[in-house]
Amino acid sequence: MKAFDSKASEAPVSIPAKAFPRGVTIERHQFTALDRHVGTNRCVLTWAFLYKETLRPAALKEALSAALDAFPTLAGRVQPEKPASRFARTTNWQLACCNAGVPFSVHSSSSSLQELLQSGAMTQRQGFTFPDAKESTLPPYMERMDAAAVLSGDVPVLAVRLTQLAGGGSILAVTGSHVVLGEPLVFDGATWLA
Repeated sequence: MKAFDSKASEAPVSIPAKAFPRGVTIERHQFTALDRHVGTNRCVLTWAFLYKETLRPAALKEALSAALDAFPTLAGRVQPEKPASRFARTTNWQLACCNAGVPFSVHSSSSSLQELLQSGAMTQRQGFTFPDAKESTLPPYMERMDAAAVLSGDVPVLAVRLTQLAGGGSILAVTGSHVVLGEPLVFDGATWLA
């Protein structure tokens, strides 16, 4: 069986919220005690949704932009705070709702949906499809994210990749930092995918 491939078919774009100006911080949120913990603030979470039909990138970008109006933290960036003293043991971070945008990339694959499912790269459980837990690296349809770069404010807290499959079908993959994907993820799936 051939290996799953994925290559960029469009240049990545940054999707901002519609209702807010770009680059202007409308509010800031302090990290919770859980998100300041080294074990969780360096976690990257991934989800992949499989569709039999081919999704339209323009419609998804528009829907993502509208969903970001309701949840502007997902289009924000982490800002490390300077320690109060040189003896401070931990760094405090805040999430700036600055509407810097969410990267959205479109890829294509020569693999079909059937080939993907037969390859064992995906496992279906209770109506949801997840990357196989045995994989030590992210599958090629997932966007990579460096958790340390997120905490330094150098990269976005959320990224989206749409992979169009040969013969029809799509994979919509969401990668995000643990620091923003508690309750916002529950909303985002419900709001954006509705």
